[in-house]
Amino acid sequence: MNVLDSDQSVYNGFGRLQLGERHTALPERCPNGNQAYDHTLKVYLPARCAMVLKQE
Repeated sequence: MNVLDSDQSVYNGFGRLQLGERHTALPERCPNGNQAYDHTLKVYLPARCAMVLKQE
């Protein structure tokens, strides 16, 4: 769950992300077989922004 992002309007951002938006991580094999990347999370993150996620 997105609990904080620097793009919020209260931080003078543009508000492109939704606070509280849920992101799902699915186990996925890396095409090159590197197990370090088997559990990745792909999210939209605008340039020059930071986002804090909380695991549920």
